[in-house]
Amino acid sequence: MLGERRLGAAVARRVLPLLGQTVSQDPDATVRRLAILSLRGWRKEFYRHANVISEALNDPNEDVRGTAAYWLREQNGRPA
Repeated sequence: MLGERRLGAAVARRVLPLLGQTVSQDPDATVRRLAILSLRGWRKEFYRHANVISEALNDPNEDVRGTAAYWLREQNGRPA
């Protein structure tokens, strides 16, 4: 998990694209799910990667799909 926003903007610029790639490309469903959860910690910086989370709603793994749905509901200000 790498959701430590206090690491700063420079780290975010390097880490967020990698987390986005992990969500969409890692062969391990647990790793994809944890990448989604990691993106939660970055708040404002994650918005440019929201499309990756939306695409994860079609992931073959139920846990990944559920985590993506939770993430999207949370970002839209609705209770998860």
